[in-house]
Amino acid sequence: WQKEFEETGYYLSALDIESVEIVRSGNALVKGLSGLTGVIDIKTRIPEKETLSVMAKYGEMNEYMSNVRYGNKNGKLAYTGSASFFGTDGVAGRNGKERISGVYGNLDWNPDERWHVNAGAHYLHGLRQLVNISDPGAANIKNRQEKFDPVRTLLSYVKTDYRSPGGSATELQVNLSHRDA
Repeated sequence: WQKEFEETGYYLSALDIESVEIVRSGNALVKGLSGLTGVIDIKTRIPEKETLSVMAKYGEMNEYMSNVRYGNKNGKLAYTGSASFFGTDGVAGRNGKERISGVYGNLDWNPDERWHVNAGAHYLHGLRQLVNISDPGAANIKNRQEKFDPVRTLLSYVKTDYRSPGGSATELQVNLSHRDA
């Protein structure tokens, strides 16, 4: 339901990721509409206790990234929230400027041993300029100025599953995404 979601790196720190699974079989069809070609399933970490992490880095081309994440587990309820900021000036003389901010929240709840609910939302807002190509390249492409301003992306999801005492399982997933680039 989100093709080429390249913005993942702007709001999801490697510390937030529990596992990454690549599914390229008939099983991918149950993961979403894009399952025909395969799915990359990123599972985020669920905190076992109160956790606060702060990350900041700075590099070439005035590139910076910061992320603040807080999570906690209270009995049958675990939750995580984070805020991220990313920016770069891009390649000198070739554009590539980016300014992206995002917020993320996740809720994991087990009302009882048979019922599980997972819900979350991601929102990104910012500016992206595409880097111009270098030589050799057609003149009409080399001088093209392309940018997406503003870039807005909202991803939200709710997934609940229930296992009956007899062993049958029922799962319901609802996803809402809006991408305005």
